[in-house]
Amino acid sequence: MTFMMIHGGALGFTYMPPKTEDRALLFDSEIRGQLVVLMGGRAAEQLTCTAVSTGAADDIRRATDLAQRAVSEFGLSLAVGPLNVGVLAAGGAEDAGMWGALGNSGGGGVPGLVETEVKALLDEALSCSLDVIRVNASAHDGLSRALSSAERLEGPELARWLDQVAVPDSLRSFVQSRGVGQNASFTAKLQAQQS
Repeated sequence: MTFMMIHGGALGFTYMPPKTEDRALLFDSEIRGQLVVLMGGRAAEQLTCTAVSTGAADDIRRATDLAQRAVSEFGLSLAVGPLNVGVLAAGGAEDAGMWGALGNSGGGGVPGLVETEVKALLDEALSCSLDVIRVNASAHDGLSRALSSAERLEGPELARWLDQVAVPDSLRSFVQSRGVGQNASFTAKLQAQQS
């Protein structure tokens, strides 16, 4: 793994190297882990900058696409269930577009439920990313300083920083949970914020 400072071009990006096995098969825990990684840039920006920017736009787009597919295509939402929303909407035809005959009802019915579930999944992933950075603040700050001066970190030098990383309970719970909204610590936080 290598971290590099990028000058010009992209504001930043998240690269997840492909594994050697068939990547047509992803487990729900892998999807959740990828969502946390993709939300990491926005989380870091929220915690370390005075304002958020458009820098995480591509990662947010990719996370939204993955979460939407998890809920509406892969059947990984307990509320939506094990169905492919696009096929259901098309009455069995696979080429009628995402909502087909269901239409995008602006918050109601199956499309509204999908939107709610996708938003909850992304909110949980962002919350976990924020927790990871908070728990690992000294490693994050040190790695940022080292990267700023060296512009490239790899091998033992990078491993030294990564060895300091701790996994917060919220991340473990989120990655191991089954279905959207099943992360008890996030649900408790959300309920506390709403009251």
